[in-house]
Amino acid sequence: MEFHRSYGKSTLGTAACHDDTGACTCKTGWTGADCSTDIDECANKTDNCNATIETCSNVDGSWSCVCIYGNSSTGCNGGCNDTHYGYQCNQTCPCDLTNTAACHDDTGACTCKTGWTGVDCSTDIDECANKTDNCNATIETCSNVDGSWNCVCIYGNSSTGCNGGCNDTHYGYQCNQTCPCDLTNTAACHDDTGACTCKTGWTGANCSTDIDECATNKHDCNASIETCNNVGGSWNCVCIYGNSSTGCIAKESEYTPESTELKIGVVVTFNETIDLSDYDDAKKEMKIALTNYYKEKIKGFIKVVILVMREGSTVVEHEIVTNKTEKAQQDTALAVVSLSNGENKVEYKNQTLSTTLVTVEDKNITSSNSKCDVYIINFPCDAGEQCIESGDSVYCSKIADDNDEFKLIVGLGVGIPLLFIAVLILAIICVYWRRRQDDDSSNLSEDEFGIAYGSPGSYFPSVIPTKIDSWGRHVSPYSPHYFSDHSTIQGGNRLDDVTNYTEPYLYDNGEKSNFSWDFMFQSLHPNEKFHIRRPEIRSQPLKTE
Repeated sequence: MEFHRSYGKSTLGTAACHDDTGACTCKTGWTGADCSTDIDECANKTDNCNATIETCSNVDGSWSCVCIYGNSSTGCNGGCNDTHYGYQCNQTCPCDLTNTAACHDDTGACTCKTGWTGVDCSTDIDECANKTDNCNATIETCSNVDGSWNCVCIYGNSSTGCNGGCNDTHYGYQCNQTCPCDLTNTAACHDDTGACTCKTGWTGANCSTDIDECATNKHDCNASIETCNNVGGSWNCVCIYGNSSTGCIAKESEYTPESTELKIGVVVTFNETIDLSDYDDAKKEMKIALTNYYKEKIKGFIKVVILVMREGSTVVEHEIVTNKTEKAQQDTALAVVSLSNGENKVEYKNQTLSTTLVTVEDKNITSSNSKCDVYIINFPCDAGEQCIESGDSVYCSKIADDNDEFKLIVGLGVGIPLLFIAVLILAIICVYWRRRQDDDSSNLSEDEFGIAYGSPGSYFPSVIPTKIDSWGRHVSPYSPHYFSDHSTIQGGNRLDDVTNYTEPYLYDNGEKSNFSWDFMFQSLHPNEKFHIRRPEIRSQPLKTE
């Protein structure tokens, strides 16, 4: 078609030119007054491209659909394969293909398979450490593997299925170790460690040691009527008194005597077996029987206290309470001994009881025992005394020791000679000392005298000057030698000799004396007392020129 030049400009985008007006009718894809402006169908979204696999590419007067992945010669497809990405899938994916689920067609980003991480999906995720596993921790353990994990049985094995634990005889991984426990006494063996949990009554690493509940006071026995009897893994409570038929019997408290009373504990075993099924009645009747027996035998008897009765054949523990007198104790001793040797019997409900054993304060009383054995329990003899029996009387008496006289004789025989020797030695020492003193005083030189007695003229007031050596001179009447030396004088009187003898009034140091001891001898009677005035004592001697 030709367009007349006077009606418009002919262009590629014009489909027709109006004959009258010259207006342009544009082709598809063009616009404008003269149809010279291209319409961008891609921008206006008026294209018909498949956005999932194609992109719109605008051209003059139209558009074209270009394959995002693949090419037009083979036809567009839904995306690149796992190894490539990008426009026309012309770039290689950077992923570890083994661990990669997908490579993004546009960016090449790697989407990792479960259990892997990292930019290229080469890093394994440890589900066990991250606690993202699904193992049952009570019976399984988690074991990490590349890209995943495994649950391994703690006890048992995967072929038979995991169970809740090992049996009582094994422990450890896969229950492959034998428990060290004594199975009879073990409640459980720890599945992991093999530690033994003991049954009640047992202890120790392997539960082989019995716990003595009696010794450790872990029993429930009533100590007032029962004793604890340990058995393997447990204990039994056994009646102290009584039995399973009568039940346990409580022992009465011991009697506390008054200040005017005494008591003695006695255990009597009778040959006869007394029915204890009605214990209270049997106890009452036995008290009557023993009261009648002791009341007849003991002067000062007060009462009987039945502590307990038990079978075998019949054992009666009781206390005899009496006045606190020696006679009562003598009678008690006689009554107990008579009971033990069978001289007397106890009447119980019109039945005569005979004894097989009598015990007093834990001491067996037999026919060979004496009344003293019982008497000294409450009246023990003092040191040096012994218990004496005389008929029905019992008393303590001083022990006559034959060795005492022998000891006295030996003591006197040894002591007197020793005393005599001691006196003799003492006398010899005194005589020797006296003679030594006489020799020392008679041998003083003039210089020694001055040192010992001071210079001439020195004396203390009111003190008579000492007559030097008047004792030691043979001519002096005060000399011990005087009378012996004059013993040969015939027809003479020694006292006359003394009175006729005039002692020089001179001291041995040459000083004159105004006093003579001869005057004292002539003036005083030997049997009269003479009082000398107490001398006046001064701290320093009085010097006279």
